[in-house]
Amino acid sequence: MHSLNVLIIEEHPAQVLHLHQALNACGVFNVRVAEGVTALAQALKGGWAPDIALVDSRCDRTLVGALLEYPPQMSLIVRGEGRASPLELKARKEGIRVLGTLPLQPATRPLHAMLEHYRQTTPRAPKG
Repeated sequence: MHSLNVLIIEEHPAQVLHLHQALNACGVFNVRVAEGVTALAQALKGGWAPDIALVDSRCDRTLVGALLEYPPQMSLIVRGEGRASPLELKARKEGIRVLGTLPLQPATRPLHAMLEHYRQTTPRAPKG
């Protein structure tokens, strides 16, 4: 089974801790953290390719452009409340797959559902 690579893009250490715990509860342990756009290159060094990025809807929209520079393209889970954020709308417009919106206080059940949806709907390259 493919182990998911997840990138958390978050500036607040307490939120990073909560997200890390929620991901671990969902069986995801290959997690890296970027504190914003400037830390993105460092988090992705060495050819590490995240499947999913967890990003706060209040992040700068330039983040979407920065994410597009790193192939292969990853899916997003946007953290926020209420209707679609400008970041989510821009991501969708740019062709980035958005798996859904996670409440700002990470909840394991909806996160698990989004991760399972990703696993079930994402084709895997054959091993060879």
